[in-house]
Amino acid sequence: LLGWGDCTRSLQIRACLAATYLLAKHPRLRPGPLGAVGVSLGGWLSVMTALLDDRIQAIADFGMKTCFLPNEVALADYQGIHDPCHVIPGLQRLGDRNLLPLALCPRHLLAGHGAADPASSKLAPDYYHAPLLAQYQAAGAGSRFTWHVHPGGDVLPPEPVLSFFREFFQI
Repeated sequence: LLGWGDCTRSLQIRACLAATYLLAKHPRLRPGPLGAVGVSLGGWLSVMTALLDDRIQAIADFGMKTCFLPNEVALADYQGIHDPCHVIPGLQRLGDRNLLPLALCPRHLLAGHGAADPASSKLAPDYYHAPLLAQYQAAGAGSRFTWHVHPGGDVLPPEPVLSFFREFFQI
Protein backbone atom coordinates (compact mmCIF):
# COMPACT_ATOMS: atom_id res chain seq x y z
CA LEU A 1 0.00 0.00 0.00
CA LEU A 2 3.00 2.33 0.32
CA GLY A 3 2.98 2.75 -3.44
CA TRP A 4 -0.78 2.96 -3.93
CA GLY A 5 -1.44 5.20 -6.92
CA ASP A 6 2.23 5.32 -7.95
CA CYS A 7 3.60 4.45 -11.36
CA THR A 8 4.52 0.77 -11.53
CA ARG A 9 8.01 1.62 -12.72
CA SER A 10 8.75 3.87 -9.74
CA LEU A 11 7.71 1.02 -7.43
CA GLN A 12 10.03 -1.36 -9.26
CA ILE A 13 12.97 1.04 -9.02
CA ARG A 14 12.33 1.57 -5.31
CA ALA A 15 12.31 -2.21 -4.84
CA CYS A 16 15.62 -2.46 -6.74
CA LEU A 17 17.13 0.29 -4.59
CA ALA A 18 15.95 -1.47 -1.44
CA ALA A 19 17.48 -4.73 -2.67
CA THR A 20 20.75 -2.89 -3.39
CA TYR A 21 20.77 -1.48 0.13
CA LEU A 22 20.10 -4.92 1.66
CA LEU A 23 22.77 -6.60 -0.46
CA ALA A 24 25.34 -3.95 0.41
CA LYS A 25 24.73 -4.61 4.12
CA HIS A 26 24.54 -8.40 3.88
CA PRO A 27 27.08 -10.02 6.24
CA ARG A 28 28.02 -12.77 3.76
CA LEU A 29 29.15 -10.30 1.10
CA ARG A 30 32.50 -8.59 1.16
CA PRO A 31 32.33 -4.81 1.32
CA GLY A 32 32.84 -3.05 -1.98
CA PRO A 33 31.16 -2.43 -5.29
CA LEU A 34 28.09 -4.30 -6.45
CA GLY A 35 26.95 -5.52 -9.85
CA ALA A 36 23.52 -5.38 -11.45
CA VAL A 37 22.22 -7.54 -14.25
CA GLY A 38 18.96 -7.78 -16.11
CA VAL A 39 17.31 -8.79 -19.32
CA SER A 40 14.60 -6.84 -21.11
CA LEU A 41 12.78 -4.75 -18.51
CA GLY A 42 15.23 -6.06 -15.92
CA GLY A 43 18.05 -4.60 -18.01
CA TRP A 44 16.45 -1.17 -17.93
CA LEU A 45 15.87 -1.51 -14.20
CA SER A 46 19.51 -2.48 -13.64
CA VAL A 47 20.64 0.62 -15.57
CA MET A 48 18.20 2.93 -13.76
CA THR A 49 19.10 1.50 -10.35
CA ALA A 50 22.82 1.91 -11.06
CA LEU A 51 22.21 5.54 -12.03
CA LEU A 52 20.65 6.09 -8.61
CA ASP A 53 23.15 4.11 -6.53
CA ASP A 54 26.90 4.50 -7.01
CA ARG A 55 27.57 1.23 -5.17
CA ILE A 56 26.67 -0.52 -8.44
CA GLN A 57 29.88 -0.33 -10.46
CA ALA A 58 29.33 -3.13 -13.01
CA ILE A 59 26.15 -3.50 -15.07
CA ALA A 60 25.06 -6.14 -17.57
CA ASP A 61 22.09 -4.99 -19.65
CA PHE A 62 20.62 -7.41 -22.17
CA GLY A 63 17.39 -7.48 -24.07
CA MET A 64 15.41 -5.57 -26.60
CA LYS A 65 16.90 -2.23 -27.58
CA THR A 66 14.24 0.28 -28.50
CA CYS A 67 13.98 4.02 -28.73
CA PHE A 68 11.24 6.56 -28.05
CA LEU A 69 11.11 8.01 -31.52
CA PRO A 70 12.63 6.06 -34.43
CA ASN A 71 13.90 8.08 -37.38
CA GLU A 72 11.10 6.87 -39.62
CA VAL A 73 8.43 8.44 -37.36
CA ALA A 74 7.82 12.15 -37.73
CA LEU A 75 7.26 14.03 -34.49
CA ALA A 76 3.82 15.15 -35.71
CA ASP A 77 2.82 11.48 -36.17
CA TYR A 78 4.13 10.27 -32.82
CA GLN A 79 1.35 8.67 -30.80
CA GLY A 80 3.26 8.15 -27.58
CA ILE A 81 4.67 5.10 -25.89
CA HIS A 82 2.20 2.25 -25.99
CA ASP A 83 3.61 0.44 -22.96
CA PRO A 84 3.48 2.87 -20.04
CA CYS A 85 5.10 0.32 -17.71
CA HIS A 86 8.40 1.17 -19.42
CA VAL A 87 8.18 4.84 -18.56
CA ILE A 88 8.99 6.78 -15.43
CA PRO A 89 6.86 9.93 -15.32
CA GLY A 90 8.85 12.74 -16.91
CA LEU A 91 11.56 10.46 -18.31
CA GLN A 92 10.68 11.14 -21.93
CA ARG A 93 11.40 14.85 -21.44
CA LEU A 94 15.00 13.88 -20.61
CA GLY A 95 15.47 12.20 -23.98
CA ASP A 96 15.64 8.76 -25.45
CA ARG A 97 15.80 6.05 -22.80
CA ASN A 98 18.60 4.34 -24.71
CA LEU A 99 20.77 7.32 -23.84
CA LEU A 100 20.45 6.71 -20.08
CA PRO A 101 23.38 4.25 -20.01
CA LEU A 102 25.64 7.04 -21.28
CA ALA A 103 25.57 8.36 -17.72
CA LEU A 104 27.04 5.08 -16.46
CA CYS A 105 30.38 5.84 -18.10
CA PRO A 106 33.06 5.08 -16.96
CA ARG A 107 31.50 2.26 -14.90
CA HIS A 108 31.92 -1.23 -16.34
CA LEU A 109 29.10 -2.07 -18.73
CA LEU A 110 28.32 -5.24 -20.65
CA ALA A 111 25.43 -4.68 -23.01
CA GLY A 112 23.87 -6.46 -25.92
CA HIS A 113 20.92 -8.30 -27.30
CA GLY A 114 19.95 -11.45 -29.16
CA ALA A 115 20.44 -11.73 -32.91
CA ALA A 116 17.05 -13.46 -33.10
CA ASP A 117 15.39 -10.22 -31.95
CA PRO A 118 14.82 -8.32 -35.22
CA ALA A 119 13.94 -4.97 -33.60
CA SER A 120 17.12 -4.94 -31.52
CA SER A 121 19.24 -6.09 -34.43
CA LYS A 122 17.90 -3.17 -36.46
CA LEU A 123 18.03 -0.43 -33.81
CA ALA A 124 20.86 -1.40 -31.46
CA PRO A 125 23.85 -0.52 -33.69
CA ASP A 126 22.82 3.14 -34.18
CA TYR A 127 20.70 3.82 -31.12
CA TYR A 128 22.65 1.98 -28.45
CA HIS A 129 25.98 0.45 -29.35
CA ALA A 130 27.55 3.34 -31.28
CA PRO A 131 26.71 6.13 -28.77
CA LEU A 132 27.87 4.02 -25.81
CA LEU A 133 31.10 3.02 -27.50
CA ALA A 134 31.82 6.64 -28.44
CA GLN A 135 31.09 7.82 -24.89
CA TYR A 136 33.36 5.25 -23.31
CA GLN A 137 36.15 5.89 -25.80
CA ALA A 138 35.90 9.66 -25.33
CA ALA A 139 36.23 9.15 -21.56
CA GLY A 140 39.29 6.94 -22.04
CA ALA A 141 37.33 4.00 -20.67
CA GLY A 142 36.84 1.97 -23.86
CA SER A 143 38.01 -1.21 -22.14
CA ARG A 144 35.15 -0.89 -19.63
CA PHE A 145 32.45 -1.22 -22.29
CA THR A 146 31.72 -4.59 -23.83
CA TRP A 147 29.11 -5.31 -26.49
CA HIS A 148 27.85 -8.84 -27.03
CA VAL A 149 25.28 -10.13 -29.51
CA HIS A 150 24.23 -13.69 -28.76
CA PRO A 151 22.30 -16.02 -31.07
CA GLY A 152 19.10 -16.08 -28.97
CA GLY A 153 16.24 -13.65 -28.56
CA ASP A 154 15.29 -11.47 -25.60
CA VAL A 155 17.20 -13.59 -23.07
CA LEU A 156 20.25 -13.30 -20.85
CA PRO A 157 23.31 -15.20 -22.14
CA PRO A 158 24.78 -16.77 -18.98
CA GLU A 159 28.39 -17.38 -20.01
CA PRO A 160 29.32 -13.86 -21.20
CA VAL A 161 27.57 -12.35 -18.18
CA LEU A 162 29.30 -14.67 -15.70
CA SER A 163 32.67 -14.02 -17.35
CA PHE A 164 32.08 -10.26 -17.20
CA PHE A 165 31.31 -10.31 -13.48
CA ARG A 166 34.09 -12.79 -12.69
CA GLU A 167 36.58 -10.48 -14.34
CA PHE A 168 35.20 -7.37 -12.65
CA PHE A 169 35.08 -8.91 -9.17
CA GLN A 170 38.28 -10.92 -9.77
CA ILE A 171 36.73 -14.25 -8.76
